[in-house]
Amino acid sequence: MRSVFEGPITQEMKQWYIKLRLESIEGQDPDTFDICTRDTETGEIVSVATFKVEAEKTTDNYKQIKTPETQYPANMDGDRLNQYMRTEQEKSIETMGGRAHIYLARLHTSPAHQRRGAASMLLKQMLSKADSLNLPAYLTSTPAGFPLYSKYGFKTISTFTYGLPDVPVAAQTTTCMIRPAPNPSAPPTQSVPASAPRPVLIETLPIVHSTMLIMSSLMDQAFGPAELSQLCFGTSNRTSTLEQRATLELQNAETCPENFLYHAAMDPETRKPLGLSKWYFASDPHAEHAPNGNTREQPGINVSLFDAMFGKLRRYRESLFRGKSDGKGESYVYMCLLVVAPEAQRRGIGGKLLDEGLKVVDRRDEECFIDASPEGKGLYEKHGWREVTRVQVDLKEWGGTETAETVGLVRSKGGKGEFVA
Repeated sequence: MRSVFEGPITQEMKQWYIKLRLESIEGQDPDTFDICTRDTETGEIVSVATFKVEAEKTTDNYKQIKTPETQYPANMDGDRLNQYMRTEQEKSIETMGGRAHIYLARLHTSPAHQRRGAASMLLKQMLSKADSLNLPAYLTSTPAGFPLYSKYGFKTISTFTYGLPDVPVAAQTTTCMIRPAPNPSAPPTQSVPASAPRPVLIETLPIVHSTMLIMSSLMDQAFGPAELSQLCFGTSNRTSTLEQRATLELQNAETCPENFLYHAAMDPETRKPLGLSKWYFASDPHAEHAPNGNTREQPGINVSLFDAMFGKLRRYRESLFRGKSDGKGESYVYMCLLVVAPEAQRRGIGGKLLDEGLKVVDRRDEECFIDASPEGKGLYEKHGWREVTRVQVDLKEWGGTETAETVGLVRSKGGKGEFVA
């Protein structure tokens, strides 16, 4: 695979890959699983894997070869990468045909953490899934990975090369391997229905570009169809890309990273982001920094509508906390964002994200402000918030048909007692 890159791996390549993986995760079916292992001391991801439960194919459609529809970054040989993927798919079709099986698409470990059992942990998780479904497992292995897979019962079926004339044959020789089902003579067991809800993991996210990509993508999914979003942010015909919006968000957060906290709700098996929360700790209520700083600078924003709705709420919030303590002001927390993917709503994920963030808020003994839709008001009231203001905007002035409404709520310290303005 190193021959795909025409020089060093650049930041552009990394961002391209992150974006491609996020798009893949958002659109993937529930039988594809993205899993990882972390360093228990640092929290760093040290090993990742993707595997897929392939159902039995009853038509010849599975024989179609697919490659990503994407524009590859500079210094990357897209034709060669597509050749890799076509060859992999051809060998998979040749080896497994239409049989049901589990396919290991990738297993990578950070060089600094190799030979410490991280990859084995992920492989065991995949094989546990295969055993529970009584399915064979299939993969293609490099020479480096061959001993590990052999250790866990995979057997060689065939070998192949990618047909690259400028790469030594030994370096491109790959082995097709299969681990048989536990009971090959019995049919596969029934898989868990895709609609069955799974538990979620709440994780603290670092202030990096990939976090902002997750946030921007979830916001598009959850808020994009609303008329307010259409008119204010132009979500149906955005002139800004997901990449641009994520970059602006990162630039804003990097001005005072110690003031921001991001949590994500993750599917523990697929690693798909299901929800995200963003908290801003306003240690100085008189500071000019805005938690959503440069949102108005995004291409395509309707600034007048943005100010009519969100600007009014911001001015109310700042005035409320700057006026406390006889005008000296008091620190507070602004719950900037709570977003849950549409397909994961009504599973308690929003409440779990609030619980995790409020642990930090209450440890710091801070009051908290949020602006929310009327539909979300009940959830926040269950967590101790109380309504203090409401903003209504007639969207007809901007070519719409509805009246948009947003509620401002405050939460006293610890969620107990009355908020004192």
